[in-house]
Amino acid sequence: MDLVIVVGIVVIIFAYALQGITGFGKSLVATPILSLFIPVNEVIAIVILSSIFANTYMLIRTIKYSNFKQIWVMIIMGVIGILIGVQLLSIAPVTQLKIGMGIIVILSAIMLGTKIKLKIKENHLSYGIAGFSSGLFSGLLSMGGPPVVFFLQNQQHEKHEFRGNLTLFFFFTSTFAIASLFFNQMVTPAVISMAIYLIPASLIGALLGNYLSHKVDEKVFKKIVLFILIVSGISAIVSSFI
Repeated sequence: MDLVIVVGIVVIIFAYALQGITGFGKSLVATPILSLFIPVNEVIAIVILSSIFANTYMLIRTIKYSNFKQIWVMIIMGVIGILIGVQLLSIAPVTQLKIGMGIIVILSAIMLGTKIKLKIKENHLSYGIAGFSSGLFSGLLSMGGPPVVFFLQNQQHEKHEFRGNLTLFFFFTSTFAIASLFFNQMVTPAVISMAIYLIPASLIGALLGNYLSHKVDEKVFKKIVLFILIVSGISAIVSSFI
């Protein structure tokens, strides 16, 4: 089996295990690492395309905790952001994409590690801004997690509701992202071929993450994740100049 496929499978399993435990983070881990081996615009399409079944599984597991009435504005604005982000992806230069990706990952790791919180009023406007910016980053960099994660963390929602709302949001935005990728003819045979290998890996990772969510020491796991995020973010920036 090709080395890139093996690396991709390992990375995706870990990334989706993280997603299953925390409700977010798969793209922050998977996208910068895979971009070291695959063109970044293809990586973004691959990560989004391979997510559909794992996202569906995680939605089934967490839907009872989600609050659609609370986040519907965030979902709608997230979908709009996705559509714009995918359009920009088709014309964005690869080097700048990788640099932007690396910066977002490193800043995300710092904010998660220091537990920075911002005082943001909880209303339709704030939900809409968080959703739109997340959707935009999802379509452009496949990294839509930070805006909605930081916003929902700021609201201090209960742990299960936090995971449920994130999963519901990402399910809708990822579904529209896949449709938009096909519409913009960005799903090439190479992307489909790689995604086929990674779909089972994403499901295995999601199952593992759901199991480990009740077993793993959260503090230890977060330290490991933060280390990997920082390394992958630096790697994405460095590789853009090579």
